[in-house]
Amino acid sequence: NWGAALSEISSQAFSLLALTPGPGSMDIANLAPIDRPAILVGTEGAGVSDQATAKADKKVRISMVPGVDSLNVSVAAAIALHRLGSM
Repeated sequence: NWGAALSEISSQAFSLLALTPGPGSMDIANLAPIDRPAILVGTEGAGVSDQATAKADKKVRISMVPGVDSLNVSVAAAIALHRLGSM
C-alpha cells in the first residue's frame, strides 16, 4: 500500500520530493536546504504516479540541456541525491 507507506514517511518528518519534469516542478538546484528529504522516483516511461505526486511536499526536476528529454531513472536519482547531500 504505497499511499500508507508515503503517509508513514511523512509522519516521520521527512519531506517528500517527487522527481518529475512535469508542470509545476522547480529546479532542484534552486531548492532551499531540507533537513530530511525523501525522493520519489518513477518508472522511465510513466514517471511518478499522480497519486504519489499528490502526496509529495514538492515537485522537483533536474534541468537538462535543450534536446534531452529525460534521464535514466538511476542516473536521475543519483543526481538528485548528490544535490540534496551537498546542501
